[in-house]
Amino acid sequence: MKVLNVLFKITLALSLIALGTFTIMCFWSWFIVPFGVKPIGFAHALGLSMIVSYLQHRQKMVFNPDVVLKRPFLKVMKDRFTWNFIGLGMGYIVSQFI
Repeated sequence: MKVLNVLFKITLALSLIALGTFTIMCFWSWFIVPFGVKPIGFAHALGLSMIVSYLQHRQKMVFNPDVVLKRPFLKVMKDRFTWNFIGLGMGYIVSQFI
């Protein structure tokens, strides 16, 4: 049972990484490419995502490490999935006006 729980968490985390990377690729193509910059692929988007995540996590840990470390895993994943989908939806709507 513990193995399934670990596999579920790993699968959830990997799918969140893929969704976040896809979100960055969409934002880049909607808002940066029109300025004449080349589109980016999955690897570049993943790198940008890692940089932003690192900087955000570092800032949260400095201000309140206890809250960051004690949040339940599934709550963190749900919040991140939700914000990716909200970001994609709002980014798409905004891109329609450009």
